[in-house]
Amino acid sequence: MSISLIELNEAGKFYLDKRFNLLISTGDFIVIKGINGSGKTTLLNLINGFTVNDFGQIYRKPIRISYLPEREVLPLYVNTHHYLLEVARIKKAHLDYRLITDFEIPLSKSIHTLSKGNRQKVMLVSCLTGYYSLLVLDEPLSGLDSKAVRVLKKYLKKLNEKNVAIVISTHKPERFKDLAQKVIEL
Repeated sequence: MSISLIELNEAGKFYLDKRFNLLISTGDFIVIKGINGSGKTTLLNLINGFTVNDFGQIYRKPIRISYLPEREVLPLYVNTHHYLLEVARIKKAHLDYRLITDFEIPLSKSIHTLSKGNRQKVMLVSCLTGYYSLLVLDEPLSGLDSKAVRVLKKYLKKLNEKNVAIVISTHKPERFKDLAQKVIEL
């Protein structure tokens, strides 16, 4: 039985000529697609509670949300392993070393020396660490090679099977067609 986590009813912002109607329940896997400027980021901000709606209503249960932003936000001159350990400590969780190994993240390097793909993997591991009911990913495939995409999709499938709701905003919705239960086009 699924439980409603967040519901948007005609929710919107004054600067966007669009209203959102969306129900997110436990176990949902929702993919949001659309061109730049279509409102994907605004929708994610409303879901996350980062912005207040100017129109409509948003109902939310008090839940934990883990969020991966589209733009990289990492401390560059920090050792990768130390950074991930600190994230786990703050979140009162354990690092998933199997995921780190599957992603082939070089833990001994400083973050500033990592490639774009490896920095994206570090951000993903940071986001996937901890306990949450809703996982919101904004362009999670940015910089990832095909092997890393497979690793991520396998991990997301396991999370979704544990009833974690997943919302992904992407320009490549076809990469998630085998997992998505709903595809929203903006």
